[in-house]
Amino acid sequence: GGVSGPDVTIRSLMVSDVDGEAIIAEVLSGGTLNATMVLEAAGFSAVTFYTAPNETAVETDLVLVDWFENQCLPGITASIPTVAGQAYYVYVANHDGVTDIVIDATSLGLEDDEISSVSAYPNPVSDFWNVQAREPITEISVYNILGQAVIMVSPNSDTFQMNMTSLDTGIYLANVKTETGNKTIRIIKE
Repeated sequence: GGVSGPDVTIRSLMVSDVDGEAIIAEVLSGGTLNATMVLEAAGFSAVTFYTAPNETAVETDLVLVDWFENQCLPGITASIPTVAGQAYYVYVANHDGVTDIVIDATSLGLEDDEISSVSAYPNPVSDFWNVQAREPITEISVYNILGQAVIMVSPNSDTFQMNMTSLDTGIYLANVKTETGNKTIRIIKE
C-alpha cells in the first residue's frame, strides 16, 4: 500500500493442485517445508509423469511417479518404469512456447493369456539363462529397465539356453512367447 504500492513487484509461483495439496499437507502436519523459486527463461517447459486409477481420472486422482528420471526439461529424456494395465498421465508445463513430446514405449503387456508352462533358471543369472516350455518357444525378448530391447531371439524349440554375459548388472524383463501365449519374467543379472 501507500505511495509506492503500485511499483511493488511480488514474485509468484504457480503449482498444480497435486503439488499444492502435498505442500498444504506438509504445512498442516507441522513439518519443515523448503522451497526454492527459480526464474526460467521464456519458452520454459517440463514434462512429468503421473499414475491414475483409470483413463478418465481427474487431476486430484493423479499420483506422481516416484522415479529419479521422472521429470524432463527441453532436450532431456524422461524415463519411468511402467506397470501393465496402469493408466499414466503426462503433465506438460509450458510457458510461452511449444513443447513437442515423443512417447517411446515398449509394451510388455500380455497380448494373449499368460502361459504358466514356462520355467526359467537361474535367477539371478551371471552367464547363461535356461528357458523351458511345454511347446516350442517362438520368441524371447529381453528389455532393460528403460524398456529398450537388448536381446531378441527366435529359438523355435521347447528349451533354450540364452547367453547373458554381454548384459550389464541390473534388472531386466524377458518376454517369452509361444504359439498359445506369453509370459514376462523379471531377471536379475549379476
